[in-house]
Amino acid sequence: MKWIRYTPIGLLILGSLTLTTVQTHWELSILTGVFLAIISKGMRRPRSNKTEIN
Repeated sequence: MKWIRYTPIGLLILGSLTLTTVQTHWELSILTGVFLAIISKGMRRPRSNKTEIN
């Protein structure tokens, strides 16, 4: 069951790494914080985090 969580999280990590190569450091820290919030909220209530981000 754990790999089910790690799959979307892995995609987020890969996406963040792709962005990090282009973005600046302060933007990276913001993106990292956002991704961590998405991951923490996603584990509690999946798919509800998308509306909260906007």
